[in-house]
Amino acid sequence: MSPSLADELFGLQTNTCGTVMRRRKGMPENFPPPKMKIGEMLVLQKKNMNLTAFKDRREVLVISTMHDAKLLDTGKKDRATSNPIMKPECIVEYNKNMGGIDLSNAVIIQYPSFRKTIKWYKKLFFNIMDMALFNANILFKKSKNNLPLLNYRLNLVNKIISQYSSKITKVNIIPKSAESLNPLRLTERHFPKLCSKETGQKVRRQCFVCSHSQKNPPKRQMSYYGCKDCNGSDHPSQKRQSQNGEEQGSGVFVGPQKIP
Repeated sequence: MSPSLADELFGLQTNTCGTVMRRRKGMPENFPPPKMKIGEMLVLQKKNMNLTAFKDRREVLVISTMHDAKLLDTGKKDRATSNPIMKPECIVEYNKNMGGIDLSNAVIIQYPSFRKTIKWYKKLFFNIMDMALFNANILFKKSKNNLPLLNYRLNLVNKIISQYSSKITKVNIIPKSAESLNPLRLTERHFPKLCSKETGQKVRRQCFVCSHSQKNPPKRQMSYYGCKDCNGSDHPSQKRQSQNGEEQGSGVFVGPQKIP
């Protein structure tokens, strides 16, 4: 919402009521003033548009072309003073009619699909996808069982992967020599794990990827971390003893440390 949009819609005989950010174009400067007290209300009026600032738990700015600058009883009482809690009419009506939209935004933002990007249409696409998943989860709850949104999304992802993963043609861009050494590394998922002996002593091992690189000259890089699934009989054992007596060997490892 912005003042220019509210003014334009009012010219088209359409009333509006919505929240607005203080830095929005067309907003008055230094409004609201800093350090408002809880329960304090300030109102600015321009023609048929009211800009209301109200401090509850935080400062709220509302633009309305359909409400007056008056307070209404919310039906609740303050726990400390037992006095009725009063709020501006525009905020009471906004909370009454916009609860569903605020709830959907609050739930969607917990599991967002979008990532930081300079392409605005990507963010728009992923936001539409999140809204579609949220609405589908609501319909699923009405027809079947009460499944949380996170579990619903995970089940949907698993179904899509299981149905279409076998149809995707994999493009082999890895040299055959590297693929023959460790086909598991090229097809499976890997998770870093700290390499250690049964006694708990850390073990540094040679990075398998760097030492078998076909594009660049092989480098000797060591790491304390590796993939537990790839470590062991899946790779040729090339254990060495370092100068400080630590056991070393080959494997798929991440986070290399360059050794001179």
